[in-house]
Amino acid sequence: MTTSKKKRLIILLVGVAMMLAVYLSAYYACVSIQFEPLQHQPTVEIAYAHYKAGPLSEEFARRFFEPARLCDAYYLRPHLWEDRQRTSVK
Repeated sequence: MTTSKKKRLIILLVGVAMMLAVYLSAYYACVSIQFEPLQHQPTVEIAYAHYKAGPLSEEFARRFFEPARLCDAYYLRPHLWEDRQRTSVK
């Protein structure tokens, strides 16, 4: 592998890493995790993502950030996405 090929590969890898960093940063800036009661069990609250976008942009944000949400829910911050039990019913 010549030097120019190594440099291109390094530039490519750094570019991909920067794109992922910008994508995840935009996700964290746009999302908030909220809880709502489950229909059949009022003492259980389920987590869902709420995007800080306008009503027209929310569906786009939901589709665009779905891979980041899954990565966040299963690998990065799974403790925040767990359904929780409420002790009192209001």
